[in-house]
Amino acid sequence: MSVSTEDGISLPPTLDSGNVVAIDEQSIAWKSSRHRALGRAVECPQRGGRRRVLMLRVVLIVGLIIFAAFARRVFVPAMQSLRHPHWGWLPVAIVAETASMAAFMRMQRQTLIQGGVKIPVRSAIAITYASNAMSVTVPVAGGTASTAFTVKQFSHHGASPALITWALGMSGIISTAAFALAVGVTGMVGGGGYTALIGAAVAVVGVVPIGVLFVMLHREHSRALLERLLAKVLGRSQRLINRPRGDVGTMASEGIERFVTFRLHRRGGAVVLAFALLNWVADGLCLAAAIEFVGQPVPWASLSLIYTAGVGAAAIGITPAGIGVVETAIAASLVAVGMKSEGALPAALLYRGISCWLVLGVGWIIYINLRRDAAAEAAESASAGRHRTPDVF
Repeated sequence: MSVSTEDGISLPPTLDSGNVVAIDEQSIAWKSSRHRALGRAVECPQRGGRRRVLMLRVVLIVGLIIFAAFARRVFVPAMQSLRHPHWGWLPVAIVAETASMAAFMRMQRQTLIQGGVKIPVRSAIAITYASNAMSVTVPVAGGTASTAFTVKQFSHHGASPALITWALGMSGIISTAAFALAVGVTGMVGGGGYTALIGAAVAVVGVVPIGVLFVMLHREHSRALLERLLAKVLGRSQRLINRPRGDVGTMASEGIERFVTFRLHRRGGAVVLAFALLNWVADGLCLAAAIEFVGQPVPWASLSLIYTAGVGAAAIGITPAGIGVVETAIAASLVAVGMKSEGALPAALLYRGISCWLVLGVGWIIYINLRRDAAAEAAESASAGRHRTPDVF
């Protein structure tokens, strides 16, 4: 004779009612612990998300305080010192910088298209501005955070980790080559003496490492070294936002293999290079428009070198967003080529105000909107019984 529990389960006759009660209590305890474990699994990404939101809020607040102090003590007095600003050049500078950001977006989007993934233009613009804001303003790990954010967004639109690795790497290589080409050609053609020499040096320094990289990709020992370096970068990304998912060694190997085996189509590569050149040229034109705004003649023969000084100062990363360092480098370069000091500093500050601070503001606004939309989508999925984490970290 068997005994039936409340769940309709038949037990052997050797089990009495006390045993049944004990089994039911064990079942309830097991279910309760399982639910608690699931709850912790659900809460972990939420707690991580809250920590990241808190960190980003702190970064934004600190950035706003620094910017406000800089604007009050440096930017506003410099602008007030101008006697006859040419206001018609202000929208020209803004349009030029907008074209520069649009060209950078198109460059990355076109590279992904070569790999078979087409991201909507609106989403690509949002990713470009938000990732740029993170790269420039997040202290220490800005580049890693920006790359991780871009990887997560591209993954959300269907790109594989191998394709993302290839696309970001190829975009960086082409962008570097385009910068060296633009500065080198304009320096050698437009200037003479030291200007031409420095332009040629920039071209060589920018292009030769790219050639060395492609040679390394076709040597087994060098490829293994590059795979280890890429695996470390992907590992940092996983620790930061748990993306991309998968074994970092496998993804690094696939990404390097894609570099070796995948080729840009001739037409597609030309389009990507054209957008990369437009990105740098349009940003340089923003600087020229800022100089025209303050009523000073543009030193076209030396403009590429002045621009290179600003890019180099920004790359050092001594201060958040290069504040103070980049402006000083550009203003000093302008004075060195013969511009009056009372116009050099306002020109440098206006250029940075548009190319850096205005773009950063737009980028953070877009990022906040992306987080809000992702949180709303996650809440909607949770209400429908499907748990998911937001696609924006």
